[in-house]
Amino acid sequence: MTAHVDPTKHDTAKSVDFGAPFDSANADVIIRSSDLVDFRVFKTTLAQASPVFEDIFHHIPSALVGNVIKLDRTKDGLPVICLPEGRAVVHSLLTSIFPVPVYVPTSFRALAPVLAAAQRYQMINGLSLLRICASASDTNLITQDNALEAYCVACYHGLAEEASTAAALTVNQSLALALEDFGEDIQLLSGPSIFALWNYHERILKAAREGLLNLKATTSTSQLWQTTMAGSRHKCVAPGEDGTTPAWLIQCARAIAAGTHKISDFRLVHIKHALKSHCPFCIGISEETLAVVYNDLKEHISACMPSASAFPFVRSSLTEVPPLICRAASHL
Repeated sequence: MTAHVDPTKHDTAKSVDFGAPFDSANADVIIRSSDLVDFRVFKTTLAQASPVFEDIFHHIPSALVGNVIKLDRTKDGLPVICLPEGRAVVHSLLTSIFPVPVYVPTSFRALAPVLAAAQRYQMINGLSLLRICASASDTNLITQDNALEAYCVACYHGLAEEASTAAALTVNQSLALALEDFGEDIQLLSGPSIFALWNYHERILKAAREGLLNLKATTSTSQLWQTTMAGSRHKCVAPGEDGTTPAWLIQCARAIAAGTHKISDFRLVHIKHALKSHCPFCIGISEETLAVVYNDLKEHISACMPSASAFPFVRSSLTEVPPLICRAASHL
């Protein structure tokens, strides 16, 4: 674990250089991480990428300047700006605004503080680039397996986009059981954030239930429900809570309501169930019928609650950046 020091004592602690690619001999400012690692960079690039740094370099008083720590320190004749983020976060952040390969952490827990820092310093283009690179990676950083953890982390860091994505992927989990067994990360959530997720689940489940009920009534266009509800001798071997609706279809309905399911996902979930369970009913559903059911179900869910997929992100006190020390730097 990286040791952090009191930022007000940066002037007495010994720092080390990060090295390439942030070691230019022509650099005109040093960015120092909270664990005393120095990055030699350029004021112009920082100012262009961040209004916060632009304010600092132009001596414009601003509340935003309270998000960084400036000290009357120099190193090798260069002014030093000390940040509250550690080496890994500062490194990834700087790669998103300088002409070097972008470094994106391989886990969402590690990426979240980088995105939060980009938000804090208003690095809009850097933030977008980090998100694009993360989404283009071979491994999704937010999945159904870590969705609740990702939601906690995203809320803590004030990341509305990621919190919304994670929330949508939790809709097929029992929220009460998941929160009960979740562990220490539950401390990252504020009361309003938990309530927002709970309320979101209720909206999604309600839209999915009503959509399925309306789908069952659409017997003229849905062969699936014509067969199931007409008392066919073949029924799904894995029904849901109502005893008749296939569990996989209920899960898909919730995902559709949350906006995370396309028809390709719908078909994939169906075929996995049919092949794994050897379900005599579901395995006989044609591609054409699946397409009809998907489109009908999506239409019914949208009619029940057009805004079901909109997650109401709640910014709590945990997501606010604490005020940090700011001192005028005469060398800047």
